Amino acid sequence: MQVVLNGNQEMLERNLSLSEFVELKGLNPETIIVEYNGEIVKKTEWSAIVLKDDDCLEVLNFVGGG
Repeated sequence: MQVVLNGNQEMLERNLSLSEFVELKGLNPETIIVEYNGEIVKKTEWSAIVLKDDDCLEVLNFVGGG
């Protein structure tokens, strides 16, 4: 299965929920926002979303500084 993550093709060996995908990629859920097929998704909904072939994800990190 193939998804697009921040404009790059990613191959997945099995179906994953969005929360599983975030964990697999080693992302910190406390510091990111995920856009799924054009819509920002709340963290509380991540486990209910199962990724499908050709889904498009954009992951944005919060960066602090001054």
